[in-house]
Amino acid sequence: MAGRSLTQAVALVTLILSGCEEPKVDACPAGFRANPAHSERLKALLQGTEAARLLSADASVCFGPGPSAVTEDGVVLMESEEADEGAAARLAHLLLHVVDGSPLNLSADGTCDELVDRALRAEARAYALELRLRDALRAGFSPYTDLERAFRDRGEEGIADYLRSHPRGGPGIDGLGWAYRIRCAENRAKSAPR
Repeated sequence: MAGRSLTQAVALVTLILSGCEEPKVDACPAGFRANPAHSERLKALLQGTEAARLLSADASVCFGPGPSAVTEDGVVLMESEEADEGAAARLAHLLLHVVDGSPLNLSADGTCDELVDRALRAEARAYALELRLRDALRAGFSPYTDLERAFRDRGEEGIADYLRSHPRGGPGIDGLGWAYRIRCAENRAKSAPR
């Protein structure tokens, strides 16, 4: 799976699952730190883009070694190493998850197959936004080689199809489909009558 273990992918999905609704946190998690000047630089790049509406999201932004994600508390975790244009596009992707809520809504009606498909569609929207912004900001090539090719060929639906057909991930992409499926199954097992 694209450089990360299944355990890391499950942990990443766990981070973004349930806390996107109330992003009120004063401190960054261990290994990450706030950098207000860096955050403001990235947000300034997003002004005047299609992501400008996301800038009002009440989310702390922390920088560290990665992976980038949104925690259960609504804190946006960003990898420190990427150049500003690419990082700004990634920030927009993550802020979309803060604004729209966790991609995997375990309290919604439906089977795990249906919930995972909805989650992958939400991820496709976020990746499509990120890739459009990478273009607009002239960020250069993305780390998502195959997923970007699917986007160039068929847009957001191409991304959704790619994520469905690569549940364990691909170049630059974590195994979101697999991790969401595991998380859903675990949630259903906990809530099943005994």
